Amino acid sequence: MPKIRVNNIGLEYVIKGEGIPIICIGALDLGIDTWLRFYSPRFNKNNFRTILYNPRGMPPSDIPEPPYSIDDLTEDVNQLIDALKIESCYVIGTSLGALVAQELTIKRPDAVKKLCLVWTFGRKTVWFRALCEGELEIYKKKLKFPRLYIAAMDMLQCFPLDYIQDDEKCSKTLDSFLKHIDYASKGRYGLFSATTEYDNRLDTLSGIKAKSLVIAFEKDVLTPYKLSKEVADVIPNSEFYCIKDAGHLGIFTHAEEVFRLALDFFLDHEIEQ
Repeated sequence: MPKIRVNNIGLEYVIKGEGIPIICIGALDLGIDTWLRFYSPRFNKNNFRTILYNPRGMPPSDIPEPPYSIDDLTEDVNQLIDALKIESCYVIGTSLGALVAQELTIKRPDAVKKLCLVWTFGRKTVWFRALCEGELEIYKKKLKFPRLYIAAMDMLQCFPLDYIQDDEKCSKTLDSFLKHIDYASKGRYGLFSATTEYDNRLDTLSGIKAKSLVIAFEKDVLTPYKLSKEVADVIPNSEFYCIKDAGHLGIFTHAEEVFRLALDFFLDHEIEQ
């Protein structure tokens, strides 16, 4: 896949399909491969062109010295849009990517015509703030914990208890976490630091002009659906949908429902509540 130089770094990117462009901005640890596996081909079949990229800190994109900020990540994709000569587009972002997507929409109201946010927030709960700041201290102090322990704790944050208690599902997911996530990388530290510093943005998010859809997950522990609902409530032209029984990684466990909601939104179909 090619790299493009933006904001003094190289980003790996790929463009698939033809039609209205959708910029796809992924969550922590979830880049081009995730979009290609679950969403991009299906958007392409519905006459959308998808622009996928790995953010700074996620190889093979460049890994500058951390920490990073949401402003850094937003400016990266802002310059990517200009470098690819995209005049107008739709944007979908998940988790960390949703934070970038909503800030991009404020920064580029001329370019972003529709915005889909999947599990987002404009402020943190006390517990979520403590978790982020605590994990950031682990990175800063270079404390080392067994990878199996970290993966198991990540699963507790990302899935409902009934999923965790299903041994077959849990075993496969643990193996995937251990195989694909480099918990000690400086790039992951940089991206995690961007999430940690992001807070108290609801007043600013009320300035979003693009038509928006906010999707949340009922059993999300990390970003409870009420936080996503707060974002939807302050955006003037927005819809909100909460997917039942889904945890933080509902983009995997409930991929069909997430895709259908996003597609109907992009196609201007009415979404049933």
